[in-house]
Amino acid sequence: MKRFIETWIEISIDDKIILKLDRQASSFKKTNFYKKISQYACVIEIFELKNEVLKQWSLNKCKVNKVDISDSNLEELMNSNFNNSLSIAQNIYIQSLMNSNQLFHGQEGSKYSEYDLVDMFLSRNTLEFIRASNYLRSNDTSLSYIIFLLNSELEKLYSLIKPVKYRPYIPSFLLNKYLQISKKFSPEKILSAINNIATLDAKSKYNLKKSNPWESFNSMFLDLMKS
Repeated sequence: MKRFIETWIEISIDDKIILKLDRQASSFKKTNFYKKISQYACVIEIFELKNEVLKQWSLNKCKVNKVDISDSNLEELMNSNFNNSLSIAQNIYIQSLMNSNQLFHGQEGSKYSEYDLVDMFLSRNTLEFIRASNYLRSNDTSLSYIIFLLNSELEKLYSLIKPVKYRPYIPSFLLNKYLQISKKFSPEKILSAINNIATLDAKSKYNLKKSNPWESFNSMFLDLMKS
């Protein structure tokens, strides 16, 4: 395989090689082979982040996002997100937007309903959306029901951006509000979310292997709110 790769990268063609490897020793990156393939290919190391490696990764994410965090808050962040790197990265990103420590401490006594989450989405309040989502998750709220509510909102918004034959019901006194909100969202991303939400719903109902529906849910709607 090494000989094949070395021969391939010497051929002047447009195709690129992507190498997916387990975690490699630091000495591997000093070899002539690694230096050579790095010039003409993409080398990706895939491995689970845990313990000190995850801690250092989280610290690096904080530095990149210019987030100041103490050791105790870092431990709390990792533990509260079950050492899930995607969830940790999302929280750090939201923290960078707010430039405060409120995200890690939260608000004692704060309670949220599914409808609060809908309001946070429509107002594109990413910080409160994550807080509400985490609260609902910790209280074993049905993700399938939350998906149903937010899918209804997506359909309303899309029907106002791209008129459809059968528009979802929107009360007349709320129509102007939804019209203004719809202008703040990307129609392409809304349509993509509508197309993908059925798969997300299936994961939430049947707990498919290797799926993490809550993280996928948060990621999808955070991306929508950034558009």
